[in-house]
Amino acid sequence: MRVPTIGWDTGNYNCELGRGNFGDAVRVVQVSMRRCMGQNIADDRDYGPKTAQAMKNVQTTLNAWYHENIAVDGRYGPQTRRTGFPFAVFPTFTTWTPREGGYCYYKIDP
Repeated sequence: MRVPTIGWDTGNYNCELGRGNFGDAVRVVQVSMRRCMGQNIADDRDYGPKTAQAMKNVQTTLNAWYHENIAVDGRYGPQTRRTGFPFAVFPTFTTWTPREGGYCYYKIDP
């Protein structure tokens, strides 16, 4: 599965994304929010106001599901990820097409 990282293949998943960010890491978050959390957003790689609002919706849901108190700030970061942000599964590292009817992984850290 693809998870946003700091640098290529570093294993450092503590990146933070928010308004103004653009790129593949943003797309992973957007696709995951749409596929796994039912958010109606495009995967355009642009962390704009619609992505920020979708993230606030997801953060509110994660707080309810896991009885957490993470900030509902519209930013993706370590706190949101550790709380149980879901990631969509992509079939290979050579394609950006999510697996139809595929899986979502929650709580990827021990």
